[in-house]
Amino acid sequence: MTPRRAVHAIAFLFIPALITGCLDVETTTTLNRDGSVRRAYGITGDSAAVYGGRYTVALDSTWSQNIRNVGDQKFELTATKAFANAEALNAEVNGTPGRTLMFTVSVDESFQWFTSLLTYRETVHRFQPINEVPITDYISQSEIERFIEHEVLKEPFATTGDSLSLDDASDRFEEWNSRNIFAAYYKIFLDGVRELNDASLSTDYVESRKDTLYAVFSRIDAKQEDAQRRAFENLLDRKGAGEVYRIKSTEFDHLAQQLEFVDEVSANTYRTSVIMPGIIVDTNAPSLEGNRAEWKDYMGVAYVQDFEMWVTSEVVNWWAIIVTAVLILGGFALLVLATIRRRSRRPA
Repeated sequence: MTPRRAVHAIAFLFIPALITGCLDVETTTTLNRDGSVRRAYGITGDSAAVYGGRYTVALDSTWSQNIRNVGDQKFELTATKAFANAEALNAEVNGTPGRTLMFTVSVDESFQWFTSLLTYRETVHRFQPINEVPITDYISQSEIERFIEHEVLKEPFATTGDSLSLDDASDRFEEWNSRNIFAAYYKIFLDGVRELNDASLSTDYVESRKDTLYAVFSRIDAKQEDAQRRAFENLLDRKGAGEVYRIKSTEFDHLAQQLEFVDEVSANTYRTSVIMPGIIVDTNAPSLEGNRAEWKDYMGVAYVQDFEMWVTSEVVNWWAIIVTAVLILGGFALLVLATIRRRSRRPA
């Protein structure tokens, strides 16, 4: 499945039959009362994918790892690591552009004497690095927000019109995605034309053929790099076109690597859970079970913008209760003692 079709299905159609996932990636983060954090990954897939060691989350030899057969030719990699605090976890999961997903985590505490509110936030950053055409040229921010509400946070549709508007947005999403990728490719090629400075292949000539180039390019699978090149060479019909690919080979290779990473991310399925101390009192998670909040279906959002998951829990400050009790009892004791002393001083 190409990045275009995979992300289209993930982001606006959500048709499971179209998503041939390579790996199922489950992330579980446990926040302890003392601020320490435990991160665990469960990565499930066939033997080649699991043993291949190419994952879209940051893992290295410092993680405790174990692989086991879970049946039906499926294997599961379990990786865990403990962190002293959220800052240490954040440094680990901020990722590498084009190689792993990138996350930012934080923990905030609001002290309220007898209790404290702990808020855990985790943002998965946009993983589509190409941004030549703003998505808002095709899909409004309000439509993206409605998509998040209904497809990620699982809030019900207010009207039938909301559902129909998302169906219409899916077509515009496909158009934006195709033009965005083409714009990145075309930009590299046009820069190469300028560097080549061949009178027979001027920038004006290439610009005059832009619409035709897009019409053909958009029908070619993103992985068929040779077909893309032949299309440009044939449509432009200038000897210098081949030379452009030679002098811009590094840039074209980099673009291909970016699209390959997007394809890898899009092929997987993702689920994130956060286990909080105390009692959960607020969250944007669509699923709650005890003190565990869970999100899924969010990678379609992360294709076009950052997506934040957050959960707030209330914990009891027992030390504050004890201190308060001691102060109250101490004050009562002093009051009783003062009363006794006053009575003892009264004349008989």
